[in-house]
Amino acid sequence: MASDRFVIAAGSGEADYRDDLALRIGGDSTIRAFAFSLLILAFNLWDRFLDASHADQALLWRVGTAVAILAVHGVWVLSRSKTYTLFRRLVLIHTVTVPVGLTGAVAQLDNGLQYGLWSFIFIYLWIPSVLPGRRDAMLGGILSGIAILTVTLLTGHGGIVLVNIALLAALGILLSMTTATKFEAALHRAWQQEQAAAREARTDSLTGLVNRRRFSEAAAAEWGRSIRYGRPSSLILFDLDRFKQINDEHGHAAGDTVLKQVAEVCQFEIRDFDILARIGGEEFAVLLPETSAVAAVGLAERLRRCIERLQVQTTSGILRPTASFGVAPLALEGHDWTEALHLADGALYRAKENGRNRVETAGIPH
Repeated sequence: MASDRFVIAAGSGEADYRDDLALRIGGDSTIRAFAFSLLILAFNLWDRFLDASHADQALLWRVGTAVAILAVHGVWVLSRSKTYTLFRRLVLIHTVTVPVGLTGAVAQLDNGLQYGLWSFIFIYLWIPSVLPGRRDAMLGGILSGIAILTVTLLTGHGGIVLVNIALLAALGILLSMTTATKFEAALHRAWQQEQAAAREARTDSLTGLVNRRRFSEAAAAEWGRSIRYGRPSSLILFDLDRFKQINDEHGHAAGDTVLKQVAEVCQFEIRDFDILARIGGEEFAVLLPETSAVAAVGLAERLRRCIERLQVQTTSGILRPTASFGVAPLALEGHDWTEALHLADGALYRAKENGRNRVETAGIPH
């Protein structure tokens, strides 16, 4: 349905979820990037306690790691398109640079790799927090393990130290995958609940059309665009005739069926970028961007005939609804779009007074 575009669209696909996830995780990434960099530098105090004679060499590795973190983060901050694909690539770079830097730093110290084994656990706990997906966490864990083992070998370490690190990396990968699976499930569930709540807040539950709140937001935005650029836009209001009588004589279930079928036939007649809304009990509105008032009158007449031809099958028989229409140009100079709403509402009232099942206009030069 055309109106679906105006109801939080993020709840529609995996790509939307991933991009939204990247924005959420990366939302406070600047603070975390600086905090993480400072923490890495602060651990040079531990280096000095462990081996003061080689602490300066370790500090160079830590400074390089901090600079790499901030440089990669800068790419994210400066990027105009903050997608999950970019976020994932940048985090995977981190899963190499951070282990390389930390491993290189502790490798400078006497027995540093033995005492520093515990710090590698931190890396494997950090990975699922920024890559909440089983496959991504596994890839990040594997890259980190390769980076740690490579630096260990290049710095001349081997034997039991290398074996311990290899075992730790294997356990770390399993830990990352398990944690990421649970983390992603919780995030995805919360995201789906948010999207459902957003849709419910902006959608009419009976007809599936946008509701008055969302229509008002869209109309206000379109009014501003029309005024700024001098483009035509129009507004249609229509109300089902004698709808209270339908409810009273045939029941509310029959009335609901009428409302749903009216919404369906009218939705079929409008363009993809037009917005059809249910704004009251039996009252509907159509927002028509890039549409002259004359063209809007033609559409209103077409909608009127579609509704008039409807034969709604209910348990109490066939119902043949009709509707009265009011049409007004939206792009009126004034305080806001509600001036057009008042004009269209007045035209709708005249249509009721003049016999119903007709189209009346307001604010349109004859």
